[in-house]
Amino acid sequence: MCIAKFKPAVKTSCPSGQHFNLLTAVLFALVMGGYVIALSGCTPLDDGEEVQKTTEAIPDMELFKSTISRQSAGQATFLILSGRMYTFVDKPNMFLDDSLQVDFYDDNGNHTAVLNALKGEIQEQTTWMLAQGDVVIRSDSGYVLRTSYLEYNPKEDKILSDSFVTFVTPYDSLTGYGFQSTSDLKEWSLKQTSGTTFRKPSRRRETVK
Repeated sequence: MCIAKFKPAVKTSCPSGQHFNLLTAVLFALVMGGYVIALSGCTPLDDGEEVQKTTEAIPDMELFKSTISRQSAGQATFLILSGRMYTFVDKPNMFLDDSLQVDFYDDNGNHTAVLNALKGEIQEQTTWMLAQGDVVIRSDSGYVLRTSYLEYNPKEDKILSDSFVTFVTPYDSLTGYGFQSTSDLKEWSLKQTSGTTFRKPSRRRETVK
């Protein structure tokens, strides 16, 4: 089950030109695809601020400064923080932009790595996730992955990317394609590899696939 908490910024105006302050607490639960979502707090429209017209499709739900937590056996497996989350009734994914951060945890609830990207998407039923734009994962053990695009399969705890990647470990500085790893970046494989390694042969056989 995923538990999410949101603090949306809500803007409004009235015909007389007065602006309402919607700081009255707003709290509701929305159950969809295994998510429980709670919202509270609003931001008023600043005096003199005009509502901008847009040609973009209007989301059916739009939330700001939001978090999503995926839990398994009572332990968080990952926590998503995003500046903006929105959905459309005719699309299966939740869209994430205005910055994206994902914190990963092991089966014991210990933090293992953090992902940062410009935007992403998450499938509401499976919680399969993708991240795009200046994607960086830093593990707590000192591994760093950089790429433009990757996907995360939570069922298998797999990071997947067919894009060009740069991967730095305490023993390697590598580039390549076809990257796969666990979310903590400790068990990994990389194709079309080039770069430098400082591993001894025995250590290389144990770690690099």
